Amino acid sequence: MDANLTNLKLHLNIDSGDTLDDTLLNNYLGIATIGVNNYLNFTTGDTITSDIQSSINSAIILLSSHYYSNRNMVSMGNNASDMPYTFKFLLDFYKNPIVQ
Repeated sequence: MDANLTNLKLHLNIDSGDTLDDTLLNNYLGIATIGVNNYLNFTTGDTITSDIQSSINSAIILLSSHYYSNRNMVSMGNNASDMPYTFKFLLDFYKNPIVQ
């Protein structure tokens, strides 16, 4: 699954013809892409195979949908929580360690 607007809308159950939030969703995709790459500590020389890219794309979709579903600073009636475990599960195996 590619990390694109079409797949994000499918994940969020937003009709493809509904374009009202397309700019917002594309912004979330961009922010999530940067966030995932920062989380993984990837550099331009890192090799990304198709199985790694598939996990990365899934994590980008999950993070983008998390941003879209939790747009407010304060969540009324819900408990605050960290990112879903699935995000870390998809990425931790591929994460480059930071050597200090």
